[in-house]
Amino acid sequence: RIQGLGRGWMTRRRLWLELQEKMVAKIIKWYRACVARDLMNRMRREMGTKTLQRVYRGHLGRIQYTFKRETRAALRLQRVLRGHNGRLSARAEMDRLFDLKEKRRIKCAIVIQSLLRGHFCRVRLKRRLPSLRLARRIREAVRLQRTYRGYRGRVRFRIQQQLRLIDIYNDSIRPIQALGRGHIVRQRIRDEKQRLAEEEALRLPAAIPP
Repeated sequence: RIQGLGRGWMTRRRLWLELQEKMVAKIIKWYRACVARDLMNRMRREMGTKTLQRVYRGHLGRIQYTFKRETRAALRLQRVLRGHNGRLSARAEMDRLFDLKEKRRIKCAIVIQSLLRGHFCRVRLKRRLPSLRLARRIREAVRLQRTYRGYRGRVRFRIQQQLRLIDIYNDSIRPIQALGRGHIVRQRIRDEKQRLAEEEALRLPAAIPP
């Protein structure tokens, strides 16, 4: 009877787990269908939006092309007028050679200053190279430490998960083990009682005198 109860409980347990698996599979199937429908609707909306964007961009492109064409014409007129004015001003400024020489001198001074500044900047950069290399090595060391700590944390988390699963498995196995051990103890008690009864039955004929 106890074996029948245990087998019945195990059968009901197995059927209940199979029912749970079927229900989980149905829920997953329904969720994937919802996600697929949502993705399809989103793709349709995006296609409609892209069509509107393409039409609107084409309209903007045509407007910009018209504006650029008109701007080119205006710039051409401005260039012609500025060229005419430039030629007039150049003819008027032909006698100012001294000012031109001063401008050349200023340009030469600017070039010399830029060369000197570049030289000083390169010298400072060479002096700062060891500190820059040290800072780069420190950043690399910090990155390696962060990677190693992340790896250790992930390993510790996986170990904790495995221990938690083992505890859950042990908690689920204990009732079955208790049933099995109780059945074994009861069977031993029954066998011991039967053995004692057989020994008593054998002793009785020997104790009765002939």
